[in-house]
Amino acid sequence: MPNAILFGIVCVIALGSLAQWLAWRFRVPSILLLLVFGFVAGPVTGPDLLLDPGALREADWVFAFTSLSIGVILFEGGLTLRLRELREVGHAALYLITLGVLLTWAMAGAAAYYLLGFPPGLAVLTGAILTVTGPTVVVPLLRHVRPAGRVGALAKWEGITIDPVGAILAVLVLETLLFINEPGAHGGEYGAALHTAKGVLRTLFISVGVSITGALILIDLIRRRLMPDFLVNPIALTVVIGAFSISNLLQHESGLLTTTLIGIFLANQSYASMRRIEEFKEDLQVLLIAALFIVLSARLEMSALQYIDGQALLFLGALIVLVRPISVFLSLMGTRGRRERPRPHYLSGDRGHGGRLRADDCAAGPLAGAGPAQPAGRAVCGRARLGQADGARARRAGRDGAHGGRQPEDRLAGAPRGAARPASQRAQRRRHGTARTERHRQARGPDAQRRGQLARRASLQRDLRERRGPATRHAYRGAA
Repeated sequence: MPNAILFGIVCVIALGSLAQWLAWRFRVPSILLLLVFGFVAGPVTGPDLLLDPGALREADWVFAFTSLSIGVILFEGGLTLRLRELREVGHAALYLITLGVLLTWAMAGAAAYYLLGFPPGLAVLTGAILTVTGPTVVVPLLRHVRPAGRVGALAKWEGITIDPVGAILAVLVLETLLFINEPGAHGGEYGAALHTAKGVLRTLFISVGVSITGALILIDLIRRRLMPDFLVNPIALTVVIGAFSISNLLQHESGLLTTTLIGIFLANQSYASMRRIEEFKEDLQVLLIAALFIVLSARLEMSALQYIDGQALLFLGALIVLVRPISVFLSLMGTRGRRERPRPHYLSGDRGHGGRLRADDCAAGPLAGAGPAQPAGRAVCGRARLGQADGARARRAGRDGAHGGRQPEDRLAGAPRGAARPASQRAQRRRHGTARTERHRQARGPDAQRRGQLARRASLQRDLRERRGPATRHAYRGAA
């Protein structure tokens, strides 16, 4: 028996590595090959050759391993989430994990009720389960497709954050259904709603508290150098697994949200470097995803294929073609990135010398081409302000108007054609440009370059002394 278990572990690791290498070599999604390899190693070849599907189905450790692996994968995904990305995709990501989840839940539940003939309670639970996309699927696909810009950031945020949200939703729906169907239940719909609200608040409170505690412990250990470099990754993994287990003990399925929040907290702090942890967790994530898909597909039964009929294919097609696209479209309808979204002028601050309004501009007198309907003050003050109309071309036009790039020198940006720039402003722009050029020329002199080199050398020496630790710091000083 021990030899059979050892052989199974070796098969899972070898098949996962081979599948991912072939996916990289032939440029196909690794998930497809992992599922095929696991299905062939399990149900197709049978228990006598590679993997025993029956033993995998009966083993209790499979569920614990799956849950823990997803928690670690979510932690690694949280390490890749930067809060600065929310400036571009914040509203869209929020709508996807709130409104998008509700729409997917409703439409998937309706499809299960009408197409598969499920009872209402089972259809609602099925819809809640199908709201999850999950990082185990999204992260390998993002690595294969490599979308750039806003699409990649949005897919990453949605794929990582929606997993704990969907898992918590499915658990709460199941507990609510059990509470309603319990013989001794009281309160009816109000009692069920109160039970669900308590579960949500309890999950949020426990997840946030445990994640902040774990992140602070890990940051303090790394910042104060209370452990050597070779123990940073093992201790970090221990803290993450411990926080996951404690959170799950206090509230069922809250550990996924806890590990995700720990990763986000660590990725967006500046007290301790997380580079070593990020590299280690990325390698660990590849191995865990391979093992997960191999094991889960090897647990399938050949008899389950008989349930794939026309109704099942129709339900699957409805999920892929209708439910998911409609939920994403309705969630993102009306949301665009900050670069494409126009903003009122009072929300965009002045930038640069050309964006400031000076008293002599408004007192410069009538402009050429300013008629009765276009007074001089309005023509001067109504210039194009940076940020009022976003987008690459608009920002370039605003910057050119502010700093005198492509627009004529004697015409004010945003003023009517033919409106001349005041002579005082033209002279002032020339004075500022001359002074700025002279300052830049002085800053690029040999003395400034020498000072910069000395500062960089001192910074590198300081970092080297800190990395070597107190034991070698005195020896380094003596050698210097």
